[in-house]
Amino acid sequence: MISVRGVSKRFGELAAVDRADLEVRDGELAVLIGPSGCGKSTLLRLINRLVEADEGQVLIAGSDTRSARPETLRRSIGYVIQSVGLFPHLTVCENIATVPRLHHWDRARIAARVDELLAMMGLDAAYRDKLPAELSGGEAQRVGVARALAADPRLLLMDEPFGSVDPLTRVRLQTEFRRIQRRLGKTVLFVTHDVEEAVRLADSIAVMKAGRILQHASPGELSRSPAGPFVNDFLGSDYGLQLLGRFRLREALELSAAPAAPRVAPPGTPLLSAEATVKDALSLMIASGTDRIAVRDAERLAEFRLADVLRVLGGPA
Repeated sequence: MISVRGVSKRFGELAAVDRADLEVRDGELAVLIGPSGCGKSTLLRLINRLVEADEGQVLIAGSDTRSARPETLRRSIGYVIQSVGLFPHLTVCENIATVPRLHHWDRARIAARVDELLAMMGLDAAYRDKLPAELSGGEAQRVGVARALAADPRLLLMDEPFGSVDPLTRVRLQTEFRRIQRRLGKTVLFVTHDVEEAVRLADSIAVMKAGRILQHASPGELSRSPAGPFVNDFLGSDYGLQLLGRFRLREALELSAAPAAPRVAPPGTPLLSAEATVKDALSLMIASGTDRIAVRDAERLAEFRLADVLRVLGGPA
């Protein structure tokens, strides 16, 4: 879907992006991560031509982005930023309708799309006529995502979209957005400096330093084979623990299932829902002083052991 080939951008003596290469598959949620000033946001803006590259090529669905007028290109790409950027004098409905109006959709189609997106974001119809100043930070971010999705773009660019909300709201927004992304099959390039957010969301993670992409791999591959000391140090010593937060116990039980009948947890074993994460399971094991817990999945009650945690990480059983 996105192909970045040898792209560079300089601001005076500073190489903000330095010969970057990146491939993002159709339907993938790829995350750009790295320290402040490493070029993440600049690379995002090079893709929708808010910034023009000095050299290199960007292709979207096989077409060179330079073959379209910048404003036409941007209307075909959803764009969400940390500060949301809602128009303060427009209602929620009018904000969401911005790009469809530029595409000359009729009123009935726009109204139906606004209602659909509000429902998708968990906002009821009463929000249609509210102004941005009447919204909480989390509600404003939901409206920002809805506006980016309004014209049904195939590609979303997201620049630290959940960075300005409180931690609890942030986790809820991340979880809800990931669910929506999977349902809609949108291609997403997402910028963050937060390793835990990257692990929670990403199909793949590109680690940047000083304008260069040092490694682009799945979250698991980054854990097993980091490309050098900087990648290893930036991900941090608790990266494996954060990786456990990606997996629901339901998924982990499938990974650890043996050909024999499922293990049955004995009475009195600490219990978690199958919707909890493996990280939650490990925390409960530590708190309970045990190497196994029970997992309830519908009517099934299965045993999940410390060895299964290690198997999820790809380590020894």
